[in-house]
Amino acid sequence: MFLIVASHTVSMEGLASSVEYEFGVDRTRRRVTSTSNAMKRLQPLYLAIIGSAGLMCAGLAQPSTPVPSTPGRLAERAVSTDEAAILENPAPPNAASYRLIGDLIALRQKRRRLNALPDTGPAQTPDSGGMGWAVSDAEYWRRIPVRARAIPNDWTGLSEVLITNAKIDGVREIRLSIQGDYDLWLLKDRIHEITACISVHRPTRRVWFMQFARNENGAWSPVRAMDRCYSCHASGPRILRPLPLPGVDLKQVSQFNRRMLSYGACDFGDTVDESTRGATIVDGRCVTCHNGADRGKLYTIHVPLIQYKTRQEQTMPPPRY
Repeated sequence: MFLIVASHTVSMEGLASSVEYEFGVDRTRRRVTSTSNAMKRLQPLYLAIIGSAGLMCAGLAQPSTPVPSTPGRLAERAVSTDEAAILENPAPPNAASYRLIGDLIALRQKRRRLNALPDTGPAQTPDSGGMGWAVSDAEYWRRIPVRARAIPNDWTGLSEVLITNAKIDGVREIRLSIQGDYDLWLLKDRIHEITACISVHRPTRRVWFMQFARNENGAWSPVRAMDRCYSCHASGPRILRPLPLPGVDLKQVSQFNRRMLSYGACDFGDTVDESTRGATIVDGRCVTCHNGADRGKLYTIHVPLIQYKTRQEQTMPPPRY
């Protein structure tokens, strides 16, 4: 069995060896990936990557009744059939997973070749234009409620998952900090030097975005964002669709996804810039879920993300289409 990766034909055995080398050990955190019960659920797909014939991801048990609302928890809305399928198996389809993993391996090999070249000085980071809201970044930060930006100093002990960014590579550490009525979704990407948070006020579904770094006093301070948040986050926090790689905690991924889905479409207030948002996407395959209630409506600004999700990752539209 062969796979086309970055214009080269490689055997599945060769891909298996590369997967073991590239993803068997998390070099960023110097931590060997564990063979947890969650990883065992991925083992059939992982075996497929290393030359086995089938994919048999085990289903994850989901609560069948709403969970009572308590401080730190919220009454869960009923999930749709499509959402239940995501909770059961969040990974991209087999063919897309093989291709994305192959692309990541090629990207890492290219990065190593570039790093071996003589140093030509620090790279120039282009000005991204900030977070892309209807107001300035400074004004946006000023409006964020104090509780919504109460970033904890110590993240140890928080629930977390580690997933590989299938688009630009890098292990992303995702944690959840519950601050009263606020869910703070914390992100750290050490390769790309990103520390960020999406904060959701559960009673109103109001969402806030922020990117930050430690200042000279050790406290968190806002920094200019690398990307326009809304262009990739039409609904608020994005459902986790991890690649089937060693060390993925599927149980925790499912718990995180279930909580994110419980919000429905988050409320951005008046911060979305309508002049850059563009026209509404009316494709019937999209609007069944992205209806403004279950998931956020899609606009022209989301087209690059839609193309990635439908062409490369192949997690959209739902399989019934």
